[in-house]
Amino acid sequence: MQTDQNTTKNISLYNPWYQDKNFLILEKKYNKRKQYYDVKKYLDKELIISITGLRRTGKTTIIKQTINSLLKKAVPEQIFFYQFDEENFDLEEKLDFYFQNILKNDIYKANCYIFLDELQNVPNWQVILKKYYDINKKIRFVVSGSTHLYLHKNTKESLAGRIINIDIHPFGWHEFLNFKYGKNYNFLKNIFEDNFLETAKNNRDILLYKKDLKTFLSYGEYPYFFHEVNAFELDKYFKDAILDKIFSRDIKLFDIDNYSAFFQLFKVLSKDSGQEINLQNISREIGLNVITIKRYIGILEKMFLYHYVYKYTKSVRQQIKSFKKGYVASLNLSRISLNIDYWNIASDQYGHIIETFIYNEMIKNNIDNINFYHNTKIKKEVDFVITNGKKIIPIEVKINERINKAHLKNLAYFMESNKIISGILLYGGKEIKTIKINKLKIICLPYLMI
Repeated sequence: MQTDQNTTKNISLYNPWYQDKNFLILEKKYNKRKQYYDVKKYLDKELIISITGLRRTGKTTIIKQTINSLLKKAVPEQIFFYQFDEENFDLEEKLDFYFQNILKNDIYKANCYIFLDELQNVPNWQVILKKYYDINKKIRFVVSGSTHLYLHKNTKESLAGRIINIDIHPFGWHEFLNFKYGKNYNFLKNIFEDNFLETAKNNRDILLYKKDLKTFLSYGEYPYFFHEVNAFELDKYFKDAILDKIFSRDIKLFDIDNYSAFFQLFKVLSKDSGQEINLQNISREIGLNVITIKRYIGILEKMFLYHYVYKYTKSVRQQIKSFKKGYVASLNLSRISLNIDYWNIASDQYGHIIETFIYNEMIKNNIDNINFYHNTKIKKEVDFVITNGKKIIPIEVKINERINKAHLKNLAYFMESNKIISGILLYGGKEIKTIKINKLKIICLPYLMI
């Protein structure tokens, strides 16, 4: 196959270790996220590894760090990296060039690692990878994309059973503190364990970092925060490098006929994050019909920008039919889209921000069976109901620094109605304590500890 000069030049640029055996990869000095170790764990298994997540969350960095680890043990020519864009997406041309001119081996005998970045820009990429995978499983593929790769509009072939997906979220609160201070407070994963309260008490010094929370909510979800301290430059980065590219490039992968209204919908959902989704109100506000709004919200989910939360009920059918709450996946991007300041907003709005923060922390810690409870007849609501098998934990969120009986009544009502003896109240104070109401036990924790 004849390869144009730009392709040859790009391959040389993307793979400098072919010419310089001592080439140093800059990203090796950056802190490693958990997903780096996940990639390494699966790297030599007979699976295609897919890394997906929002723009600028560190997918390419993880790929470069993985390449760096391979260069210590593999022949440089066994490693191939390519980054695709909207105008340069001929995948088979790149792979043919690699096998013929660099590895100098046919695909039946190849033993190599191929890293393909921003693969969502390549039409029918799954069909191509399936072909190579079925021919030779010693060709290890690691691919990345800024949207759900499986849902690319031009995909015609499923990789079911051949691919494992690793999602990369924006930084979580605990991860932010780990990167900034070298502290490890990741005890949220123990929330279903009997020793959760004791573990929380042993990590109460996390409260020393309260001043960092609004910084995290404003800027700290993305690795770039650790390379730039100027607020103006950070805002510009979030707008130009992330938000604008999402709403000018990534959306082209989906069937959207009104880009302006689509972005307006994201802003409305950002403003109402943590609240019931009222499709009729949204329809009147942005001038789209309800069917289109539902479809657009589905696309926002596929783009890692938005999450639904369903009502807690034992009937799955009833759960799907009931109204839903929604949460934006990145408070940093919401702030930029709405042009607001988290240091200077009304308390009720800040309450929804904290509720969104808590929801996202649970998602980032792989707590995914999350619902909410709402009884419309008597206006009782609990913010979150999380389940793990037969274990059920209701969670109520308050930003108040002091707790009174009114803050506990909805939680207590839900616990009594569902015969649950333990619940959690997250609040804006500093104390860790347990409040008993009859046979009920409510653990009160500062929301900084989630």
